[in-house]
Amino acid sequence: MPAPDNLREAMLAAVLVNDTNAQLTLLGAVAAPKSPAVTTDPTIDAKIAASEARTDTKFAKLEGKLDLIVASLETVKSQAVDAKAEARTTRRYVVGTGFSLAALLLGIFALYANAFNIGTRVDDIARTRSQQTFNEMAERSANELPNASSVGNASSKR
Repeated sequence: MPAPDNLREAMLAAVLVNDTNAQLTLLGAVAAPKSPAVTTDPTIDAKIAASEARTDTKFAKLEGKLDLIVASLETVKSQAVDAKAEARTTRRYVVGTGFSLAALLLGIFALYANAFNIGTRVDDIARTRSQQTFNEMAERSANELPNASSVGNASSKR
């Protein structure tokens, strides 16, 4: 390795001449050739062709897999659209059923109040009628058995 002063001068000379290879050599690196070497060896050409064929095969497989992924994504998208339409239909059925149940319950409560009023009126009529029947039976028994009231009084005096 050259001395530091010589290295500095050699580097300065290489920079002034604009010699990249000389600069890299002085720094300890090896410069790559500017043009690729052309070979005429058939085995090297065959190896390169085989490598290119393997690379093309791998890219073809990747393209096929990407096509499958795209197709499956399109299927998922169409299924999502179908599911959204079904959800909309189901939502409409649920809302319609809810309104129907609300109307049914409202009708039942309205009829229940009416039925309750009818029931109380029937109860009043039944009580009135049973009281009338009891009174009629009491009058008949009083008319048929005139001493029935005196018998009751005599037993209560004892």
